[in-house]
Amino acid sequence: MPKDGPLVIVSNHTSYLDSIVLMATLPRDFCFVAKNSLARSIWTGPFLRHLGTLFVERGDPKQGVEDLGAIAERVRSGGAILFFPEGTLGRMAGLVPFRTGTFSVATTTQSLVSTVAIRGARTTLRDGSWFPRRTRITVVVGPALRAEGTGWDATLALRGAVRAEMLRHTGEPDLYDETGAIERMARENAPAN
Repeated sequence: MPKDGPLVIVSNHTSYLDSIVLMATLPRDFCFVAKNSLARSIWTGPFLRHLGTLFVERGDPKQGVEDLGAIAERVRSGGAILFFPEGTLGRMAGLVPFRTGTFSVATTTQSLVSTVAIRGARTTLRDGSWFPRRTRITVVVGPALRAEGTGWDATLALRGAVRAEMLRHTGEPDLYDETGAIERMARENAPAN
């Protein structure tokens, strides 16, 4: 991971511990990006604002584009910004579809992208639980990538390259493909009636 200069950091999101693990292990200062609804929460808002988190409005496309523009300016000025491109976390292991805004910022700024894969945090503190378990947590930082071009195709190609790199190190399945794997898995894991 480059120690200075413009950087987009992309990590899988497995647990509420992810932010703490990343702050403790990554070798440079960075800002998190989070959905704006977390800023309005009385529980998460003050904590995230104290960390210098940048917020994106997901419910209003026009505001979301403006927010991503401000984040891109922060990257251009030499900042390091960390995205969880899944946009959420869940109890079930695996990578869900990535939101495209992360890769749009990286493509328009032509910044380096560091892929980070977290393993073990989902088991340590599962979604919906506040009782941590003792497990090993591993953080792997992949090689820096950069978009080849600035258009939509370059954004999608970068998203695919980052996803492939992340999947190599998470030890979790890919829950998104064109054949409906998400729906199949949901049916298979649904409780019997």
